[in-house]
Amino acid sequence: EPAITALFPYHIWNEKFVGDRLKWKQNQPIYILLLRAYRLAQNLEIPYISAYGGCRSWIDLASPISLEGSEAVLCNREYLERSNEIRNLMANPPNASGSQKITQLTI
Repeated sequence: EPAITALFPYHIWNEKFVGDRLKWKQNQPIYILLLRAYRLAQNLEIPYISAYGGCRSWIDLASPISLEGSEAVLCNREYLERSNEIRNLMANPPNASGSQKITQLTI
């Protein structure tokens, strides 16, 4: 598990959740997805509709969100540094044994 442990500073999941997830769907890998977050120019409340319900990882919003005036949360330099750190961990996992079920997904 050293490869998974090395990624803990870069995501919101805790060790128990990751362990449970790997046991629950043993034949389905966990994907690493590099996302860039932006701060919207104004707060926006997205009303809940039943189409958003159920067990979903992603949803298509019923109405588009304007990104005009939004700003990246991390500056370009910091985002690239963190992205490269994650890519390097994926390319050279600590004590790689081939037993980890993590798949890199680069966007």
